[in-house]
Amino acid sequence: MKKTLLVIALLVFASIGYSQDYPGKGKIGLGIDGITSSPNINLKYYFSDNVAAMLIAGANFDINGGDAPAGSKKVTGTDFRGGLAVMYHFTKTKVSPFIGIQGIYENVKDAGIYIEGTEPDSKSSLNAGVIFGLDYFIDKKLSVGIKETVGADFQFKRDKPVEETNTKLSTGTVLTARFYF
Repeated sequence: MKKTLLVIALLVFASIGYSQDYPGKGKIGLGIDGITSSPNINLKYYFSDNVAAMLIAGANFDINGGDAPAGSKKVTGTDFRGGLAVMYHFTKTKVSPFIGIQGIYENVKDAGIYIEGTEPDSKSSLNAGVIFGLDYFIDKKLSVGIKETVGADFQFKRDKPVEETNTKLSTGTVLTARFYF
């Protein structure tokens, strides 16, 4: 019984992984990274059957309710992101593993109510690193996937009077979904 189940599982995996060709040269995919968190919208373009580049953009807004007391200022929080990734897909099949590099610039301003003149400056960071993962094509026009990033997060703090840059090792895993046309 165990051998039969193992053979069936191997046949299913083989048929999923080695089916017909999927997006290649000239195809464009519109999708999101980070389905379960604050998503980034991305536009993926295949330069060849295996090499693709992706433009990444995202934003968050933190809007406080109510009014600020006299002598205070209410600040809306913002988080803007933009980046670029280049990846190499090992196959053009239903299961398409990839590896690449990615860089995302982010600018964050914290929300809150601050005494006039004491609101914090915005903070910028650059997250750059290696990405790897896989896309699973439900059909030729729709994929879901998982992407892991391992790299460095360079944080540029410019609050006066102290200006400093911190570097942290960063990792992140996101679920992805993309529609191709």
